[in-house]
Amino acid sequence: MSDDYFLRNRSTIAIITGGTQGLGLAIARRLAREGAPGMVISGRNAEKGEGAAEKLRSIGTDCLFVKADVSTANDCYRLVDTALERFGNVNGLVNSAGIADRGTLLDTSLELWDRHFNTNARGPFLLMQGVVRHLVDGGPLRAILPDTLFGVERGPGNPHQECGQRVCRQAHPV
Repeated sequence: MSDDYFLRNRSTIAIITGGTQGLGLAIARRLAREGAPGMVISGRNAEKGEGAAEKLRSIGTDCLFVKADVSTANDCYRLVDTALERFGNVNGLVNSAGIADRGTLLDTSLELWDRHFNTNARGPFLLMQGVVRHLVDGGPLRAILPDTLFGVERGPGNPHQECGQRVCRQAHPV
């Protein structure tokens, strides 16, 4: 493969929620190795976050950690604003933060339901909305990855992917 393939993210400035561990951190490392010049990673644990940001900076990307809880609307808004202030642009979003606490239909409390919804649905929605608003104003698009939809097949016929593609085409007609 050509060097261009391995440096395909040279223009990617990304926000990565849950970027301090697990899949989010793995995606951040991949973006850094593929030449992403900047990224903002977020998580709830400052010590993990600062350590992850330092590792990503050692790969060569300008990485900023922002302590944020995506279940909180103001943290979502602050995350997008901080990324735009730092880099002037955001053209990638990875929604990797999520919770997987379990309960049955009979024993799931309203508090657990709200935590799930706010973290796994509302937070990613607010982040996508913030990034897309920026893109509609002229920012270049690289990718918006709804990673919390794990288990959903990607590819032709996937309604989630097709919806995202329609939004992107409307924001940036060819």
